[in-house]
Amino acid sequence: MLAYTRIASLLEDISNAERSDKAGLAAGLMASLPEEMLCPCVRLLMGELWPSWEKRVMGMGPEAVEECLKEISTEDVTNLRETFGEMGLVAEAAIRHKSQHAISTEPLQMMQVYNSLNRVSRQHGLESEHRRGAILRGLLLEAEPIEAKYIARTVMRNMWVGLGPQTLIAAIAKTFDVEAEQIRKAYALMPELGMVARSASTGALAEIRIKPSRPVRPMLIRQGKISDASVPRAYIPRYSGLRVQVHKAGGEFFVYTMRLRDITSAMSSLFLELKAISHDLIVDAELLGYRNGLMLGQHEMVRYINRRTHSRHSTVAPVLVLWDMLYLDGEDLTPFAYEERRKRLEEVLGAKGVTLTGISIAEQRVLEWTGDMVEYSTREGSKGLIARDLLAPYQPGRFSDSDLYIGAVEKRVEGRR
Repeated sequence: MLAYTRIASLLEDISNAERSDKAGLAAGLMASLPEEMLCPCVRLLMGELWPSWEKRVMGMGPEAVEECLKEISTEDVTNLRETFGEMGLVAEAAIRHKSQHAISTEPLQMMQVYNSLNRVSRQHGLESEHRRGAILRGLLLEAEPIEAKYIARTVMRNMWVGLGPQTLIAAIAKTFDVEAEQIRKAYALMPELGMVARSASTGALAEIRIKPSRPVRPMLIRQGKISDASVPRAYIPRYSGLRVQVHKAGGEFFVYTMRLRDITSAMSSLFLELKAISHDLIVDAELLGYRNGLMLGQHEMVRYINRRTHSRHSTVAPVLVLWDMLYLDGEDLTPFAYEERRKRLEEVLGAKGVTLTGISIAEQRVLEWTGDMVEYSTREGSKGLIARDLLAPYQPGRFSDSDLYIGAVEKRVEGRR
């Protein structure tokens, strides 16, 4: 058993600590925990209680928290909110003067808070707003002021303590005496630090593998200029869509954003094409949208995927343009050279060019960067080129060592290899 006040007090200490000391403070608590409590503890420290790719939301905003506080505090909560703004500080001040007594005299336990807030996120349907409020009121009624502060911040999904993924990676490495790079690699393939911490505690980091249906942290590509003109590269047009990751696992498919959010429901019009793929795979792609034959801008695509429902009669036609393969039928392709990954992609999905509907593979030209350059002609809507090193591996969660994004002003090449 672990009292939640230890979590809240630690978060308070971390918020007041120098950046260099934050990881050590978190490691001090983690080192004292049994294996089964590590994942919940890390999640409570981060204020992220489930993996980002799960289709869940807390479903409570600041107004809902304010209403809960009004029912159990004698303070003028509206005035407190005007004074402090941030709901953690509002809750801390409000709970100092309760209008009711808690049913239990026992202190709040960490797992009680963790399980209760997870229950909040699982309320759906009729009366779900009422049920969420009842669960949160019960927690706040039993909480001490400092506990209320961090419960409210967890509901808001912002802990305000400066404890991000990189600091927690350092804390996990320190706790279990492993290299931070091992934690980073595991986090790239299984991007949820609660589960990574538990694997580190059992010595199972090396067993974490890329897995269809669970997103991988994408490789990042810097903007830059070609420095070695003699090396042929593959040049791929970059459009104004959204970068996504497409997974096929058994009879199911999943599509995730760069932030590892599940947007599969927005792909209903591509259902038959995605289901027809007969392989398990993970593919890096770009999600485009067309309306009346015209490509939509990025902000319009964000609005499209944020819609609650996606009618078959929508005027937006989503298009998936696939441009890198990370996994195929049980084999991790990320260590392979780009030209081999592209070959696998074309073998599985064909090499048809970008279309106005459905799924296609990104156009690619293998070229040398020469002194006498001409415009590389691409489809209307391209905003630049991605220059791929033919021999480079895919590096999940890291900036590529050799691939570059070249803006529209500089996309000038000549000569085909």
